[in-house]
Amino acid sequence: MKDTMRKKDAVKWLKFLTIILLLALLLPPSTPKAAAQATGEITVEWNELSGTNTTEISRARSRWTFGPTLEIGYQYLNGTPLADNSINYNESFKIVATIPKNIFDENADLRIVNVILYLRVPNISATVSLWLGIENGSEHWKARSLVVDKSKSSVPLQIGERVFDLNTSLCKFTNGTNDYVVEFVGKFGENAPNGAYSAWMYVMDTKDMKIVPSWREFCLEDMFPELILGSPREYTFEILNAQGEEAWVAFYNETVMFRITYPSGNISYAAWLLPTREKKTVTVTLYNPFTEETVTRDIDVNIKLVFKYEDGNLNVGIGYEYFTWNSSIKRYEHIIVYNDTQDKFVLNSTLSGATDNQVTWAGYFTEKVASGARLIYHIRVLDENGNFIRRNLKEHPFYVLGINTPISLFGWALKMDQSIGKLEA
Repeated sequence: MKDTMRKKDAVKWLKFLTIILLLALLLPPSTPKAAAQATGEITVEWNELSGTNTTEISRARSRWTFGPTLEIGYQYLNGTPLADNSINYNESFKIVATIPKNIFDENADLRIVNVILYLRVPNISATVSLWLGIENGSEHWKARSLVVDKSKSSVPLQIGERVFDLNTSLCKFTNGTNDYVVEFVGKFGENAPNGAYSAWMYVMDTKDMKIVPSWREFCLEDMFPELILGSPREYTFEILNAQGEEAWVAFYNETVMFRITYPSGNISYAAWLLPTREKKTVTVTLYNPFTEETVTRDIDVNIKLVFKYEDGNLNVGIGYEYFTWNSSIKRYEHIIVYNDTQDKFVLNSTLSGATDNQVTWAGYFTEKVASGARLIYHIRVLDENGNFIRRNLKEHPFYVLGINTPISLFGWALKMDQSIGKLEA
């Protein structure tokens, strides 16, 4: 019995000593600064700081509902308006911003002008932002362009090179009697996606007041016109069955036709892509413009059927594409791997054909291609002058094809927001 009591007492003391040791280790020192003296005395010095810092941030914004407003126009270099607000690649032109002087408050003046062009299509976005800053009578011109492409691989690619080139030597600022006129001069490069670019702008005055257009005018009156990169005319894309009727499903070994029609002229080139749901792993180099460092990564790219019309010939091949940073030329290279031979779609040479303004691919899918729904929107068409033609988006903003899979368009449309990320580009 005594041994049992002694063991209990020993356990209690051990727990007590353990708690004391843990407190000694966990509690911070009681003296922030201490100096040990030879006599054993400890001198403690405390430094106390006190004060109050107040930071005030204020922002002001002005928006006219009625009255003077900002304007944007597009011109050739000789000052005449662009025909159909349309421009081609590598063709210099003017983006003209007009700012009425009576939009400014008393004792305020123009300090910054920002014009923004932007394009949004499935999996691809493009933004061109142009600035003019005025400080002590000096003009500072600047441009920033960015294309974000999520369609080619599992890694979204950001491209800033050869999207839009601003020619600052030709840019011009005019201080008129009633208006300021700002002329941005530049041209689109080959990495800019073609299509209709929307426009937006704002200005800042010398009192840091941000002046923006009225949303009422912007939404209801098309205050800023679209800028079309490529031809302003449109083509149509159709999916048809063997009877020439609109189709949304193609069963294995049954005839299906894909047709591009351009009523306003002749087609010199046409190509469109159909995802196979197969992937290929490739090694790419990515570049960080902020750190100027590169990193190598393995990414998965989508393998696609390529329906192509070029130099009078129709073909259906297979391939994939991706971008990789080339340090020797200091830009991204667009790598395209293409093979004319594939076993997923058999082209019917009798039903297929091309005229001046119409191209038709006819044939059937084999069981080598996976069944399921496909989203089709990567379509590229050039006219007889080599200009990009945009697609008629009013009739079909996108196309869905069920391969050996019947689909409900109504149900599919309701689920598109949740499903679009799952459909390969």
